[in-house]
Amino acid sequence: FRMFLLFVLVASSALVMAEEDPQGAWLLASKNPQSVYGVETMDYVVEYGLYNVGDRPATKITLDDRNSYPTQYFEAVRGMLQVNVERLNPGENFTHVVVLRPVHPGLFNFTAAQITYRPDVGSNDIRVGLTTTPGEAYVYRLSEYERRFASKFNNFFVFFLMIAPFTLGSFLLYVNSMRKHVVDEPTAAAKKTTKAH
Repeated sequence: FRMFLLFVLVASSALVMAEEDPQGAWLLASKNPQSVYGVETMDYVVEYGLYNVGDRPATKITLDDRNSYPTQYFEAVRGMLQVNVERLNPGENFTHVVVLRPVHPGLFNFTAAQITYRPDVGSNDIRVGLTTTPGEAYVYRLSEYERRFASKFNNFFVFFLMIAPFTLGSFLLYVNSMRKHVVDEPTAAAKKTTKAH
């Protein structure tokens, strides 16, 4: 919900700026973690989005998020934390996905990524903006994540295998005892035969 509010805030500020200066490209930028939890040695997916709400194409666009994910704490598995886009026409959007792998657990502040672009073809002006900010997030140790959030199916399966011999053995002893000590009730035909004698 916070990310949605931040996106709305950025969008409204961009529209206000666009009303003051309607000429040129204006980019709205978002940054959204797609993974629910950050876990060491497991993939952590981040999606970036750019949308041109201006009336001109944005050119020479650079998206840079290297400050949020330093190389000593995160390994880039797929995608790059700095990407260049040559052109984004009015009304077009651009999506970029990065797959990271946290190396160390701990609390991290995932700040906004920076975008720079030129507001028109051949323009020498450079506009600078920021994406939405996910904020602080905790990267769990693998063992802690498995204990707290992972599926417990394997544990229940092992538990079932451990108790199965005792449960099955008790059931077989019960059935055997019932066969020896419980007398079957006579059927209706047998009752008539007994009365006739």
